[in-house]
Amino acid sequence: MAKQVEGKLCVARANGQQFDVKFDGSDTTLTLKARLYDQMVEGGQSEAVQCSGMKLLHGLDILHDDWVLKDHGIEDGAHLTLVISSFPSGTYNFVSRRDNAPAGSNTTARVQVSFHQDGAFSLSIHESEITSLVRFTDSDPYQMGERYAHEYSGKATAGEEKQIVLKVLDYQRKGIRFQSDPHADLIGEMQESMDEIRLQLPFEAGACNEGKAGLKWISLLKSFKEVKTSDDADLPGAPHPDPFAPPEEPDPAAPGGPGGAGGPGPFRKFVKYVLGCASSKTA
Repeated sequence: MAKQVEGKLCVARANGQQFDVKFDGSDTTLTLKARLYDQMVEGGQSEAVQCSGMKLLHGLDILHDDWVLKDHGIEDGAHLTLVISSFPSGTYNFVSRRDNAPAGSNTTARVQVSFHQDGAFSLSIHESEITSLVRFTDSDPYQMGERYAHEYSGKATAGEEKQIVLKVLDYQRKGIRFQSDPHADLIGEMQESMDEIRLQLPFEAGACNEGKAGLKWISLLKSFKEVKTSDDADLPGAPHPDPFAPPEEPDPAAPGGPGGAGGPGPFRKFVKYVLGCASSKTA
């Protein structure tokens, strides 16, 4: 059954521009923002911005995205004020170089964040670290402290002045000894050009070199085309298999398989990690 529309709301900007927007009592603020955005686009508005860049006020009260409008005194015919602020949209990337790796020497990092029209964001951080001069080809780099993968998603909102607030609602991580709180809000800053943003993000690499990086500020540039990376898996920015993909069935004849010679045991892994950290620092 089609949703019953109860009426309309008058949404006005400070410049005098007004919009009559369809309204249903069960609408949330975010639903109304999305409907307003669609109306702007259909009307050819050059200043149409995604929901994250909108603030709706009822009198002096800011309407939060998850509020049900009727629960906060919004009824048919109510007048709201729309405040539009600059907000990033699209995809931004960071690929470390030798001189700007967030976790320091012998580490790399690739970061990508996407801001969606409905105010959602998705963030991925992939890190690598040289932890040893010895490498076992049959060991899992995520269990040896050589790689970290963490992905976050949630809602992005505009904070005070040029602040960006990323509220984390979901996450997945792969690696060992993560120290950051995965539920903590992340913050950022908009720059003069919308082609660049700065984010303060958690980095986990560095334990075998300069110490765990922790929260670090990085600058990300807007991507207008696919970022090309090296085919060498050891170079910064190189593509890696999806760390969250289901594991493949083991080859019975491969090392560690049912009929193989066996992979590195716990003792070999311990020696590699402990002595490897020392060797990587002195290399």
